[in-house]
Amino acid sequence: MVYILSFILIIAIAYPSLTLLYCAYYDYLNENKRFVIPIGGLLKECLLQIIVFIYLPFDMVRDWDHKDSASNEFVFLLPGYTETEFIFWRLKRSLKANNIGYKVIKYKPFFGDLERQTLLLNYEIDFLVERNNNCNIHLVGHSMGGLVGRLYCENYQDNRVQNLIMVSTPHNGTLLSIIGYGTSAKQMRPGSDLIENLKNEPIENAINIYSISDSLVCPRSSCKYLKNNFKIRNQALHNSTMFESETIDLIINHLRDGKNTRIR
Repeated sequence: MVYILSFILIIAIAYPSLTLLYCAYYDYLNENKRFVIPIGGLLKECLLQIIVFIYLPFDMVRDWDHKDSASNEFVFLLPGYTETEFIFWRLKRSLKANNIGYKVIKYKPFFGDLERQTLLLNYEIDFLVERNNNCNIHLVGHSMGGLVGRLYCENYQDNRVQNLIMVSTPHNGTLLSIIGYGTSAKQMRPGSDLIENLKNEPIENAINIYSISDSLVCPRSSCKYLKNNFKIRNQALHNSTMFESETIDLIINHLRDGKNTRIR
């Protein structure tokens, strides 16, 4: 048991540290940006990664969270590559506090084609509307989940979806996906057919939240969408961006009234 915990601790520290170094060094060489390592952000990301690794086996085998609401507001939460519902732990608490229903989508297959994942999302939306055709549907995607939401809105043009919120999303792909496994990892490589076929017309009522210290989207300029970009003030890394108070506030405000005041 001690060996297992020690292994988890080593990987949880080494993984975000190495990916952060790679992203920072790439920015320094190719985008003429300063070589900056946010120590506080790295420590937070490492702690978060430890929790993720511990919960991962349990999250993979159990049913994921689903909360109905008395209001007509409902959010589909789209996790990223190899992520489970834990990534939305803080957001789910805020959704409950604001009486907003939600469901975390569990991809099938886990590493499968992103376009097939949009079919699953369409099925989930259809099933929800059958039960309540007055609901206002919103999509919130983190990392790869943002791409799933973007693909869905571009391909289906579903007027039932009121808002799309993307967080830490590799809009132009990420070089680090080359070490990933499965079809979805290949599709997130810069220059892939999926990335090249994304539309250049911005989605109405879509916002994009990102950090300049992202540790998995490389180059970091790939984090920016066509418009309505919100840069969080803290130097959070890839996963911990979803746990920033500013991120949660931006999401809740946009879900509540469809607008935010600070666009960068």
